[in-house]
Amino acid sequence: TVIKKASGVNSVLNDAAVRLSVYPNPTTGIINITSPEPVKVVNVFNSTGAVVAHSTQASVDLSGLTNGIYFVKVNNLNTVKVVKR
Repeated sequence: TVIKKASGVNSVLNDAAVRLSVYPNPTTGIINITSPEPVKVVNVFNSTGAVVAHSTQASVDLSGLTNGIYFVKVNNLNTVKVVKR
């Protein structure tokens, strides 16, 4: 699967990264991650790049965060994927 990045550079992601999903979007509480590989680490970043939430589980509680756009970085055994939420 080829994903076109904003910089114009193409990147090939493995099948596990393509099948990884983060939901619900938008959320007012807990986000869940489904992935064919076990989730090792989940970090949530704000728009300035600061880590505002962290988990080693396939879910993260965001209920304490203010409304806004956050980036979710999921590290699996062989995959890293960043999702805008």
